[in-house]
Amino acid sequence: MMEASSTPKMSQVRRSRLVRPSPSSSFKSPLLKAADKKVAFQFENTSTEDMKKSVVELWQKNEDLKKEIKDLKEKGFKEDDLKWYIDKLHEYNEIKDIAQMIMGKIAVLEQTTVRKVHEEFGMKDDD
Repeated sequence: MMEASSTPKMSQVRRSRLVRPSPSSSFKSPLLKAADKKVAFQFENTSTEDMKKSVVELWQKNEDLKKEIKDLKEKGFKEDDLKWYIDKLHEYNEIKDIAQMIMGKIAVLEQTTVRKVHEEFGMKDDD
């Protein structure tokens, strides 16, 4: 039986060089999201102590949110119900946006303001 060689084959060496950029290259990860960039920029000139404080604050906020979620579940709230409410809010907002566009078109056709069209339909400023 032949002993396995610990020396990599030339094809493996070439392939690894193609996959890994050199440390001096300006490689930018495609996985770095906009939020990650924002966080990186936010802490660009921040001291280590300030970053540690931020981590502790974020950890505490996370713990507080976990407790709040637990309390809501104990009161009978369910995540599925939340999704239903969110869907209904999206639907409401879409309908409201369409109504606003239509009232805007009416205002243009009648050569008046949107406020006056709102008044004609009995809408208040806070509607």
